[in-house]
Amino acid sequence: MPSPVPHAGRQEFDVEVIDTWNMTITPAGRHSGEFTIDMPSRPYMAVRLVKVK
Repeated sequence: MPSPVPHAGRQEFDVEVIDTWNMTITPAGRHSGEFTIDMPSRPYMAVRLVKVK
C-alpha cells in the first residue's frame, strides 16, 4: 500500500523500510520532492528517511 510523503523540496533522502517484527531493513531508493513508498501490508512497519548531504 503506497504511503504519501510530504513534499521534501530539493532535498534528497535515502529511504529504508524497517520491519520491526522480523528485524529487517530494506532499501527503498533515493527520493526527492513529493514521492510515495510502497509499504508491505503487515503490522509493525516503519520508514527511515536519511537526508543526503
